[in-house]
Amino acid sequence: MKKATLALILGVFISHYSWADETSYEVTGNNGKFTLVADTLGGNTVSGLAGVYNLDQFDIDVKRNARVLLATEAGVSANQAAIASLGQDVLGVQNTGVYARSRADAAMANTEANKAALQATNQAMAENTAELANHESRIDALEANTVNSSSFNRLKDRVDENRQRASAGIAGVAAMANIPQVTQGATFSVGAGAGTTDGESALAVGFSARATESTVVKASVSNDSQQNFVVGAGASLQW
Repeated sequence: MKKATLALILGVFISHYSWADETSYEVTGNNGKFTLVADTLGGNTVSGLAGVYNLDQFDIDVKRNARVLLATEAGVSANQAAIASLGQDVLGVQNTGVYARSRADAAMANTEANKAALQATNQAMAENTAELANHESRIDALEANTVNSSSFNRLKDRVDENRQRASAGIAGVAAMANIPQVTQGATFSVGAGAGTTDGESALAVGFSARATESTVVKASVSNDSQQNFVVGAGASLQW
């Protein structure tokens, strides 16, 4: 195996060079060694080609090259592993990008939903504001009606009060009118009277006197149920 390998190497080496004088070479081997003999034609010599080569040295070189090749293969494997790891990282980044995009799309969808909800809320607030304004106007109207109703009630109370005072005054006048007058043949008379109308009443006292044979004077006072006093006086002339 070593000899075949060396022969192949020497064959490649020899075929790499060409000489104009068509020098031929003879390769012989003995005890694990190859001898390269340059056959010069026409007096040409090739220095440095003819010599003895040790197969063990070639074997060492081959093994060293094999180790270098193995190291290179290990480096290639490491690079392939690094590339595979990088590919996994790229795939992870891509997956992360897809996930981030999906989260961004979800956030955008939530934003649109919140925007629609906010618009609906604003619309509802506008409607409620308009309804509140309507309610405020109606409340103002009710308050105005309440004020008017209160004024009307006060007016009604005033009318009722005036009616009571008037009825009491009428009762007082009736009481004063019903006091008897001094009669013929008498000089002085004192009397009392009472009157009532429309739920009100009054009492009166008075006197009458014959000042002369043909003149009679009279005066009276009354107090009614509304705590009002009525005073009256009069005179008559007879002939």
